[in-house]
Amino acid sequence: MAAATTPDHDDPAIALADRVLQLTEDRELDGAVRYYAPGAVLEFPGGVRYGSVHDLADGARGRYRFVRKVRQDFVVATRGQNRW
Repeated sequence: MAAATTPDHDDPAIALADRVLQLTEDRELDGAVRYYAPGAVLEFPGGVRYGSVHDLADGARGRYRFVRKVRQDFVVATRGQNRW
C-alpha cells in the first residue's frame, strides 16, 4: 500500500507527528521507525506497551484487518509544559 500524502500543517511538530502516524497506518514501518529514539516504548491506555512499531503491528494483526483514522485535532506540548 502506498503511503498517503501527509496534509500540510503550520506547526512542524504536528506535521512530524502526523507523518509518523501515517507511515505506521500505511504499514510503512521501516519508514516510521526511523523517527523513534533508540529504545523508545509505545504505551497505550491500559498499560499496553510495545517496544517498537513492528511489535505494535504484530500485536494488532490478530485483532484488526483494516484501520483508517482521521486526525484533525492535535495538542502540542513543548518541553516543560503539559508533562505527564
